Amino acid sequence: MVTNVDLKTKRKAFDVVMAIRRLEEERKIVIAEMAKHWKSLSTRADTLKEMSCRFSSEPLQSELWGLNEEGIKGLRSLTLKKKQAVTTMMKHARDCYAQVLRGTSMDFQRDWDGYDSDSEMSDE
Repeated sequence: MVTNVDLKTKRKAFDVVMAIRRLEEERKIVIAEMAKHWKSLSTRADTLKEMSCRFSSEPLQSELWGLNEEGIKGLRSLTLKKKQAVTTMMKHARDCYAQVLRGTSMDFQRDWDGYDSDSEMSDE
């Protein structure tokens, strides 16, 4: 039995199919962007960790940079502080990404209130 479907119903079905396709595409893009962001944070954390280790293990650094021992300790302290800030950002990102991937709702304003990326970046 062949039934005629009106144009309005066909249009609604088409719109739903296209919306699903757009959502699937957006999901892939969001996941790719999350991966890039995570890699960026990981690279930054690794670099800061490596710098901190160098300040601890290479006594010649002070000669290369013209800093005394206290200056090197201060630089190491700042590096560790930055690494801790990046680690905090990574934990926050991981939690947000987990919520997105699980499909749970997020309160972005609440999450954003405790996270000031401008101050984190300006201290670099």
